[in-house]
Order: sequence, then C-alpha cells, then structure tokens
Amino acid sequence: MKTEITCELSNLRKKIDNIDEGLLNLLDKRIKAVRSIGNFKEKNNLPIIDNSRETNVLNKTDKTVNPIAIRSIFKKIIKESRNIQHNKSLKIGIIGFGAMTQFMVSFLKQKAEIFVSDIKDKSKLAEKLGVKFVSVQEAAKKDIVILAPPVNQLKQCMLEIKDLLNPGALLLDVCSVKVKPINIMLKLAPNNVEIIGTHPLFGPQSGKNTIKGLKIVLCPVRTTRLDQIKEFLQSFDLEVIICTPEKHDKEMAKTQSLAHLIGKALVNLDINEGEITTPSFSHLINLKENLKQDRPELFNCIQNDNPFAKKIRNNFFNELDKINKQTKKR
Repeated sequence: MKTEITCELSNLRKKIDNIDEGLLNLLDKRIKAVRSIGNFKEKNNLPIIDNSRETNVLNKTDKTVNPIAIRSIFKKIIKESRNIQHNKSLKIGIIGFGAMTQFMVSFLKQKAEIFVSDIKDKSKLAEKLGVKFVSVQEAAKKDIVILAPPVNQLKQCMLEIKDLLNPGALLLDVCSVKVKPINIMLKLAPNNVEIIGTHPLFGPQSGKNTIKGLKIVLCPVRTTRLDQIKEFLQSFDLEVIICTPEKHDKEMAKTQSLAHLIGKALVNLDINEGEITTPSFSHLINLKENLKQDRPELFNCIQNDNPFAKKIRNNFFNELDKINKQTKKR
C-alpha cells in the first residue's frame, strides 16, 4: 500500500516537473521577447512603461483558478520585465547643471547614459565630465528626469517640460527640502508620470573622497519603480532612507537647517583653527569648511522653503538669548 502511494505521488510530481519545465522555457522566451521590445523602444525613443497594457495583463488573472496568487506572480514578472528594459540602457536626463549635479554625474555615468541641460551653455564642461549636453527639451524626454533648478525656479521649469515628459517616465528632484517641490511636481506633472522626491545627504565637499556609506533620502509619492531606484543607488554603496516628504522636512529642520545656520555664522565670523584648539572646535571648523562653498540660494532654500525650519530656528535663537542673558548676570 505504501509503495502504491509513493508511486502515485511520484507520478503527480512528474506532472509538476513537466509543467515547471514548460514554465521555465516560456519565461526564457518571454525574457528574450522583452529584450527585443526594449531594443525596439530604445531605437524609436519610446517609453519603457505602458501602464494600460500592464493593467490589461493583470486583469486577465481575475479569470484564473487563484486570482490573488497568480496576480502576485504576474506583478513580479512585469516588474522584472521593466527592470530588464530599464537596466539595458538606462538614460537619465538632468535639467540644471550646477555644482551638485556636476558632482552627481561623476558616479551616475558609471551605470547610465547621462544627458545634461542648463539655461547656460555648459557644453564644454559636460564634455570634460564625460556626459552629453543637450537641450532642455531632449533631457525632458528621457526615461528618468532629474530636476535640479533652485526651488524658486522649479515651478517654471515644470511648466516648461510637463508636456514633454513621456508616459511612464520617472521624475526626480534633488532639492534639500521635500514638501514644496513634491507638491509642485504632483500638481503639474501628468498623472501617467511617476514621481520620487530625493535628497542626497551629502554634496561635493562631504563626498569628494568617496560616497560609500553616505545617505540619500527617497520620498516615493507616485511610483511603481521604488525598488529599482533603491537598488540602483545601493549599487553605489549609498545608504537609502525612505520616508514621507513631511517627515523628511521635520527631521531636516532639526539637523540640516540648524547645522547650516551655525555654519553660516562661523563663515561670516571668519574663525579659523589655530595652534591651540580642542576636538570640539575642530568639528566646528569642519562644519564651516563643508558649508563655505555653498551658494546663498541653497542656504535660503534650507531656511525658508522648509515649513518646519522657522520654529526650530526661533527656538535656537531663544536659547542663545537665554544663555547670553545668563552670562551678563555674572
């Protein structure tokens, strides 16, 4: 009896094995077809993502014997199909070629084809850095578009490019604040464009030796590609932090805004490290050195465009005032 059961189970497993082999062959054929489609889209400058087609495919799973399980499997297949096409030849358009994005392309160009644009002619600089200088219109048509103008110019930039963005394109920003720029992108970008706010917690000074182990914040607000972007950034050994725009700005009000405020004061005081010093003072000098090259627009953005910075700043000044009054009493 036991032998008969074992034999029957073995036969059933053989059926599963045959089905699995067929599935593997079909998946192999699907990957080859996906690559061919990716080549065609690249050749004809077509967007990678077709949301309506993907929705139709997923809707077909409703008629299967186990819709929930099969839909989950197909979502993973679609996700990997996207990744195959995206990673084949990742093209990134950057609008605004200032100090931060000039620094960023030094590592981004290792794993993607970079197209930069700016209101000024920076073609020679782009060539020197090994990237392509193109028009704003061309940069806006790439699969991933990074917006890097000052926050006070972001709305005008969005108005100029919103009708140029491809369906399924991914829109990123690199502003030091997140609530304001993300609201602008959500309001002006077409609904078929994905949006992730980003904030590299480093810059040309702090990352000049290496970016390994440094942090970058992602604020996903409308996207299906968070995992892809997270993995792409982690491939540079960056630590990826995911949070909401509101949480980001609240945290930055206590850390970045305050640090830049103190650093700005030290720069203005022109205090330098002498022969007789302490470790704590050396930390302050390092803060000053890291921030002294920052543009005034960045300082103003951090202090004025973060909705939570004013309260922290006022609390800090109040504490300084209390300390000042205490010292006068002695």
